[in-house]
Amino acid sequence: GAGLLFNDLTVYFALTVRGRLAPGEPVLVHGAAGGIGTSTLRLAPALGATRVIAVVSTEDKAEVARANGATDVVLADGFKDAVAELTGGRGVDIVMDPVGGDRFTDSLRPLAPAGRLLVVGFTGPPGAGSAIIRFANQKANGSWSGATLSALMALVSSSDATPQEFVKEHPRFFVREIHKGSSWKYQKLKSH
Repeated sequence: GAGLLFNDLTVYFALTVRGRLAPGEPVLVHGAAGGIGTSTLRLAPALGATRVIAVVSTEDKAEVARANGATDVVLADGFKDAVAELTGGRGVDIVMDPVGGDRFTDSLRPLAPAGRLLVVGFTGPPGAGSAIIRFANQKANGSWSGATLSALMALVSSSDATPQEFVKEHPRFFVREIHKGSSWKYQKLKSH
């Protein structure tokens, strides 16, 4: 069967369920040379992203991001201006943030109107940024994928597809595990 990294599950859940990534939307990912970052670089295009902008802290990490499929790579210092230039001022529809701290607040600025900031981890405390979210009609989503792990692993283990092929074959299938006493009930989530 196909192999699946736990980071791939986190990214798949964040992009499809919380971020509702639509075909043609550009995605920015912080920490692009790390586990969540490289999974985002590989899976976002398979889910329809036309551009995946990697944010990294060093040139060595930029090479890792390029090797994993980044269409563009920018350094963390000055990334807001670089993203504005790359997108002609439009911004990106999704920012994947496994870093937190100052990046949280700074990540609101390159979002397009109605853009989505996906918070999937922290290396520091997140900033508030509530005024920016409110007045720009943006949304920041938390993302936790643990509830879908069992069902997704069962599907993946029965498939001969690569993770990218699997994502293309099953783009919106998720179930929720509901604990009732000592048994687990699987419930198909409604498509949004």
